[in-house]
Amino acid sequence: MFKRIIEILNIEITKLKCKFIFYNCKLPFDLRQAAYIELYKLCVRKFVTMLRNRCLLNFRSRVVLVFFKLSRIQVKYLLYNNMLVGVKKRSF
Repeated sequence: MFKRIIEILNIEITKLKCKFIFYNCKLPFDLRQAAYIELYKLCVRKFVTMLRNRCLLNFRSRVVLVFFKLSRIQVKYLLYNNMLVGVKKRSF
């Protein structure tokens, strides 16, 4: 999981570098064209937004609460056992 995050971040950095070179009109045309070709060749399916949120305890991908970075089941379990400090059950 963490390997994939690092790989995607490296691809994003490479994309930013290529875009910077490509849009800089002061650089030679050949260099800008090489940057465009490299930008075009980067894998299309690897975007930062494709990463799924995962629970830190059991790596579930369903219903992950962003504030805790835990799944709903783990938050419920930790709340039941009073392991989350400062959080109380709220009833309507």
